[in-house]
Amino acid sequence: MKAVYIEKNGGPEVLIYKEDYAEPKQRKRGHLLIEIAYTSVNPVDFKTRKGMLPRIAYSLPKVLGGDLAGVVLEADETSAFKKGERVVSHVSVTSKYGTYQERIVLPEKLVAKAPSNLSLKEAAGFPLVGLTAYQGLVEKAKMAAGQRVLIHAGSGGVGSFAVQLAKAFGCYVYATCGPSNVEMVKGLGADEVINYREKQFDEVIEPDSLDIVLDMLGGDIEVRSRRLVKPRGHLISILNDNVKIARIFGNYIKSGFGGKKFAIVMVHPDRAQLEHICRLYEEGKLKPVIDREFELKDIKEAHTYIEQGHAKGKIIVKVAGEEDQNK
Repeated sequence: MKAVYIEKNGGPEVLIYKEDYAEPKQRKRGHLLIEIAYTSVNPVDFKTRKGMLPRIAYSLPKVLGGDLAGVVLEADETSAFKKGERVVSHVSVTSKYGTYQERIVLPEKLVAKAPSNLSLKEAAGFPLVGLTAYQGLVEKAKMAAGQRVLIHAGSGGVGSFAVQLAKAFGCYVYATCGPSNVEMVKGLGADEVINYREKQFDEVIEPDSLDIVLDMLGGDIEVRSRRLVKPRGHLISILNDNVKIARIFGNYIKSGFGGKKFAIVMVHPDRAQLEHICRLYEEGKLKPVIDREFELKDIKEAHTYIEQGHAKGKIIVKVAGEEDQNK
């Protein structure tokens, strides 16, 4: 089967594309054999490839990838999933699984039925970013209707999903982005879009006025964002290279003394949350945002593109593809 894996850390050149990669091990009870139609590329993929994550988190060689949309090939007779059913899943980078391959065996508890109104190509883009936004806004910040929420980097993978999720929950949403993405982010439902080339977000938003800030940028943005959060409000940070350990501890200490609450999202698979996200798609409250598509054999180009940091929404990778399935 086709797969992409790494044997060592480095640049895109260490990505190995192979068409006769070993098939997954025999399926156990409680597991599904899935043919992957599409996967996607996320920042954690190139960070793993480059060796930016602690080596204790994963072992080499490793098949990369954390998102999948595909079709069930085998399941238990008593399974909630049937052969031929369309499914989605997110697998953690710390797990032994990877989705840059044609077939995979996964525990049922990691899998949800794909939204009926999305193609598998569209569905492949949301598991990781959807769970990241959901776990930050809903699980940690307890987002509720009527709240005022700021989403930084509103045109990126997590940001474009988070804007829609906050609107689906009935919030008033501010979002930041560059000038070329303003109309796109408005189209996602943001109430106020702040073009950071023209104005700074803390010139537009009053101090102590926000219920939630979702920050994917860190550094100075995180410091300035905290000033905008109400007492007992939430600053949610997506772990990235600009998040400083000392500041993390300082924010947690301040939170413990009744100040503005702080939390970091380290995304984890959650079937119930994934199912809720799928229902929101089916209800028309969310829509997929895809930047471009690559073939699996062109994964090096996909990694090069995402590292440039200009993607609008998600980068999708065709693995088996819907037309290639069930031959």
